[in-house]
Amino acid sequence: MAMPVCVIEGLGPVRGFARGRALTKGHRWKVLALVLLVIAAGLGLLATMRFLVRTMLSSSAAEIIGPVARIDGLTCTALWSVFFAVLLAASYYELRSGTGGNAPDQIVEVFE
Repeated sequence: MAMPVCVIEGLGPVRGFARGRALTKGHRWKVLALVLLVIAAGLGLLATMRFLVRTMLSSSAAEIIGPVARIDGLTCTALWSVFFAVLLAASYYELRSGTGGNAPDQIVEVFE
């Protein structure tokens, strides 16, 4: 939770880790399970996409498999990174509202 804390609350890295630790108190196993689940899903998605691309291109010319596989891998990584960032932001919001933090309107004002 250090990354969303640093971005939203404007804290430095050391204070962000301390604040993230305070936010996740009592929920660390749930947050860890959620992060591990997302990482496993991302790795599974990447492996599946690589398999599908190689299967579809196996009948085509062999020289285009490498570049297409790299583009496919970059696309998958970009989509997974966006999903992971949204997951962290949503988790931060839920943890912040669950600990009696700022109301949702006050959190939105950070971005205005």
